[in-house]
Amino acid sequence: MRVDFEQSHEFNFKCPECGSLLNLEDNRQKIKDLEAELVKIEKELKQIKK
Repeated sequence: MRVDFEQSHEFNFKCPECGSLLNLEDNRQKIKDLEAELVKIEKELKQIKK
């Protein structure tokens, strides 16, 4: 189960299903990967338009 910060705060940073502490997920690498993919797609679109 994934929750945002507001929901985490409401649940006192504990899982509403099992009561264990929630883990922070680091999305920085996912964001970098998506940005790189976006650049690649934008280059491909420019090639298609030529």
